[in-house]
Amino acid sequence: MELRPFTHEMLPEAGAMLAARHAADLAAMPMIAPQYAQPQHAEAAVAALLERPHAHGVAAFAGGQLRGYMISELIFDATWGRVAWVRLAGSATAPGQGSELLRDMYAHLAVGWVDQGCYAHFATIPAADPSLLFTWSTLSFGIEHMYALLDIASLAPRDPQPGISIRRATSADRQTMAGFSDLIWRQQVQSPCWAFTAPERAAELPPLYGAEVDDPEVTLWLAFDGDQPVGVQEFCAAEEAPDKLLYPAGCTELSIGGVTASHRGRGISGALLSHALREAAAQGITTCATDWRSTNLLSSRVWPHLGFRPVAYRLTRRIDQRIAFAAR
Repeated sequence: MELRPFTHEMLPEAGAMLAARHAADLAAMPMIAPQYAQPQHAEAAVAALLERPHAHGVAAFAGGQLRGYMISELIFDATWGRVAWVRLAGSATAPGQGSELLRDMYAHLAVGWVDQGCYAHFATIPAADPSLLFTWSTLSFGIEHMYALLDIASLAPRDPQPGISIRRATSADRQTMAGFSDLIWRQQVQSPCWAFTAPERAAELPPLYGAEVDDPEVTLWLAFDGDQPVGVQEFCAAEEAPDKLLYPAGCTELSIGGVTASHRGRGISGALLSHALREAAAQGITTCATDWRSTNLLSSRVWPHLGFRPVAYRLTRRIDQRIAFAAR
C-alpha cells in the first residue's frame, strides 16, 4: 500500500468511496440525509473539508487504485486549544478493505498533528458500523459525544403532570431564560462528565441566554410549576453544510434542553418535547436532531428514552504531552 498526500485530483474517487459508505449507513439509519449516497454530493462534502483552514490529508493506493483516504483539520483557538479533527466526511475506505488501512492512515497523519502541538485528536464517525468504532478504539479513541435523530411521527404524545404548564417564550421572558443559563454547564462540570467551563464564560451566559427570546431564528418553550420556571427547550433549524452528512433537509435541532434539579423525573422534558414537535410537525418538519456528552448521565438517558437514536459519535484521544521530550 502506498500513502500519498491527498490532492484535489483525487476528489472524484474519494467522493465515490464516501457515497458507498453513506449508502450503507443510510440503509441502517434511514433518517440521515440521503443525498450523500450520490457521488456528486459526497464529492462536494470531501471538497468542502479541503477548503477548511489547516486541512490536509493522505490517500492510500494499491495497484494504482484509491483504497482509502483521511483528511484532517487542525484548529488553534481559545475554545479548543490546539486540536486535530477528522470530520464525518473526512475518512473512508474501499469496500472489503481491512481495518489496518485506517490505522495506517491515522498513524501517518498524526505525526504532523503532534509535531504541531495538537495532542487532542477527534474523529466523528457514523454509528451504523460497529466495526468502525472498534477500529478507532484500537487507536485509543473513545466515545465523547453522541449525535442523534428522532422521527417526529414516532414520538408518543406526552402531557404535563397536573400543576405543570407549558407555553412559548416571549420577549417578557428574558430574565427567565437568563436564569436557565447554568442548567447545562453545572451538570457537565460534575462527575463523570467533568467538562470544563471557564468562570468568565459562565458569567457571560446569562445575557446570552436572555437574548434568545428575541432571536427570530429560534423557538423557545418554557415549563412552569405554578409561576416557577422549571424547564426549557430551544429549537432552531439544523445546520446544513456540504460536509454535514447527518441531518436531512428541513430538520429541526433541539439546541438547549434542561429541567431544574427539583423537578427532574416528572416527565417535563417529554412534555416539552411533545408540545414543541407537535407544532413542528404541523409545519412539515419530520425529523429532530440533538447531541449530548456521553458522560452526561442525565442527557444520555433521557434523550434515548424519548426516542432519539444515535447516528454518529465524536471520538476523542488525548496524547500525553510529555511525548514532546520523551527519549527517542
